[in-house]
Amino acid sequence: MYGAEYIAGLTLSEKIVFLRMIIKLIGKDGRIDDKERMLMKELAQQYQIPKELGNMISQPVSEDDLIDDARSLLDRKKSLYLIKELLTVANKDEDLADTEIDFVIKISQVLKIENEKVGEINQLVLDQLVWQDKYKHVMEL
Repeated sequence: MYGAEYIAGLTLSEKIVFLRMIIKLIGKDGRIDDKERMLMKELAQQYQIPKELGNMISQPVSEDDLIDDARSLLDRKKSLYLIKELLTVANKDEDLADTEIDFVIKISQVLKIENEKVGEINQLVLDQLVWQDKYKHVMEL
């Protein structure tokens, strides 16, 4: 199960943890541009977050609190999916910062995801991004 099907299986609390982690990752390079703001809005829609919770999700939260929430809420499969989501966002732009990589590594270690598994997920994400670009090119999108 992946994509929208997987997201639908998350509880609201888990969705909030995912989005807060993604927002924390996006801010790791010290700036959030218009493209990233648009991505955050798209993700909130994709995760079916009620509009009244939008402000709450974007409120600053400490990294330690986020980590505690993730550790208490997510099982292994959900943790793997969180790492996949973080790596997808980190790799989407051409400016992959060391701080973003460090954040993903820290989260994966806390969630007990092996370095080899993180590498496999990252390769999967990179392959998927290349495929999407090729699809857009071939289909003249």
